[in-house]
Amino acid sequence: QKNMREKGIDNLEDEITSILQRPNITSKEELVRNYDHEVQAATVVKPFTGVEADGPSDAGVIWLAPHGGEENNAIAISNGLQPLYSHQDGYTMAIASVDEAVRNAVSSGANPDKIVLLDNFCWPDPLKGENNPDYAHKMAQLVRACEALYDISTYYAMPFVSGKDSMKNDYSGLNSKGELVKISVPPTLLITAMGKIDDVQKVMTTNFKNDGDLIYVLGEIEDKHYTFSEYTRTYEVKHVKEIAFNYKNNLKIYKTLYVANQKGIINSCHDISEGGLITTIIESSIGGKLGAQLNIDKENLRPYLFNEGTGQFIITISKENQESFEDAFKDSSFHLLGTCQNNYEININTLSMDLNKLESAWKGNLEQ
Repeated sequence: QKNMREKGIDNLEDEITSILQRPNITSKEELVRNYDHEVQAATVVKPFTGVEADGPSDAGVIWLAPHGGEENNAIAISNGLQPLYSHQDGYTMAIASVDEAVRNAVSSGANPDKIVLLDNFCWPDPLKGENNPDYAHKMAQLVRACEALYDISTYYAMPFVSGKDSMKNDYSGLNSKGELVKISVPPTLLITAMGKIDDVQKVMTTNFKNDGDLIYVLGEIEDKHYTFSEYTRTYEVKHVKEIAFNYKNNLKIYKTLYVANQKGIINSCHDISEGGLITTIIESSIGGKLGAQLNIDKENLRPYLFNEGTGQFIITISKENQESFEDAFKDSSFHLLGTCQNNYEININTLSMDLNKLESAWKGNLEQ
């Protein structure tokens, strides 16, 4: 981790470049391509998408017709994993993990009324034992996580149809000094969402599509979601605020987004997660091989650029659909950020960044 520096516009590019190289954010394409992601040649959306198939997808989408489904049907399969929120509360972690999985499915075109969930618990030992002095806290986190799964799945009306658990994720051994040590994983939930796509022709992908398309952030970016961001961990920013999630607003956005996409309003959609708004835009730019001109009227850019919350997306639309888009989301929060552009740069107000360098950082190819 790095100590906080005196921050100004001059070193924002360095900070963004550093965030793109974080293990939770980098491309990891070399690892992903070691595994087969084709299902009888019916994988409509693969792990990477865009002009050169190197931009990250939010979900895998499988066309169902070759597997006995109707001709136009497809299914989006996505994941959510947010173990670092366990440092605040197991409840918060579970909510964030479910919502990330749902967001990824919805941003790929899944109908939020037709999503089911699976849970995969990876937990430190919660049972009483001689070498497990904090068992009660681990059990309390487990109870809180289960309460969260009930609360969010019933509110979203998305049932859990299966799952598994592993409750002994601890290591006991000796350190280099011969002392007995115990290492436990943080309380972790991997959530998988499976969502029906009613028309395979209406699949959404993350990559920017056209020069001149309008770039919007959909959903409210709140300062409290800056606390557990990659940025605050990287630069040791002390920013502790209670995190809360607005189920009602999130679900409204997901349902409205589905309807808007069915009407052909949306050109690209990418959910905001690790790395925040700026990372999401860079990933969509890499996929589309298009730059972005962003005009952001914020006195303090960093909480806005690097904030990681729920219910947030980067959307692009054609200019002729601006009125339709804004009318569709009139009861939700959205902000026009700027436009896509042919030159391969990210421009934030007066700061101009070469996307070739940012892409190299994200792919792990940046020369030091």
